[in-house]
Amino acid sequence: IQKIELAFPKLTDLSQIYKVSFSNCDSADDLVAALTEHKLVEWAEKIAIPQMMYTPNDLHGDQWQFGNIDAFGAWDYTQGSNTITVAVVDDAVLTTHEDLVGNIAAGGNDVADSDSDPNPPSTATPTNFSHGTHVAGIISAVTDNNSGIAGLGGNVKILPVKCKQDGSTGLGLPYAYEG
Repeated sequence: IQKIELAFPKLTDLSQIYKVSFSNCDSADDLVAALTEHKLVEWAEKIAIPQMMYTPNDLHGDQWQFGNIDAFGAWDYTQGSNTITVAVVDDAVLTTHEDLVGNIAAGGNDVADSDSDPNPPSTATPTNFSHGTHVAGIISAVTDNNSGIAGLGGNVKILPVKCKQDGSTGLGLPYAYEG
């Protein structure tokens, strides 16, 4: 034990609460257990040391899903790795999108039209071929670029696989299995 001191020296109602400091952090649980067993101690607990949580500078308040899955806690461990590639098998991915272009892996494919262009057709309406781009952004929009949105795995590479023919107007993905 390095030091024993009153935890709240200016509050007389809490004058029986002490803070114990020690150098060996490995024995904290043992020390708490021993103190709890002592007849003069009502309770003992470790004091948690708050840590800053990583928060991307392009996170938007409407990205509610990150709070639901505790992304903030996960981001303290990793923000993804560019050695990981996730295939987005969907209607199309706009590979030139400013928030995706830095995380698009080489080798995208269009299994529906049998070519290597996973982008929406130039004649597409904005909503007819936008789902894949949306999904790719959630997975890995370039993060901390003060632009667009934050991606869950902001450094993960996206391999776009288009599985909807250029002339399609429906919502289905008829070539998803091939993708």
